[in-house]
Amino acid sequence: LISSTEDLIPFLQCTLIFQQHDHTSLLSLCHDALSMLSSSKYIMITSLECNEQSDTSTIKHLEVTKMGKAVHKGCLSISIAHIVYQELCFAQECLVLTSDLHLLSLVVPHDIVRSIQPNWTIYFETITRLSPIELKVADILRIKMGYLSKKATGVAKKLSENIQ
Repeated sequence: LISSTEDLIPFLQCTLIFQQHDHTSLLSLCHDALSMLSSSKYIMITSLECNEQSDTSTIKHLEVTKMGKAVHKGCLSISIAHIVYQELCFAQECLVLTSDLHLLSLVVPHDIVRSIQPNWTIYFETITRLSPIELKVADILRIKMGYLSKKATGVAKKLSENIQ
């Protein structure tokens, strides 16, 4: 839709938000957003010199980077995109194809991880029954047996109750 900063104003003028809000603040917000997207490496801004009839001006060309395309196609929030990317880079380094456990951890949607409330006893019992190869995958995924045993026995909960 927009390939340069010159295209930004005509595009914005066709929107409802442009008609309803202060034009200067909206343009300022757009430039701030472009700066943030550029600093996060979702877009690349390059300056092009234009010489038209003794009028020298600079046009800033906008190009979506591979990371920006991936965030868009993956329907990821910009706020978690770098976290997901870092986790994928880590997973790529430690990829273990001998077990489905590793692949299972990669397909769990990142935005629901915090809302999952596991039954720690069942979780601990399941982990203790894993094969040695699966335990290696659990270790790579940073699943710590000590932490799980404390959660399963309720030690962490009792400690927080004693502190209060």
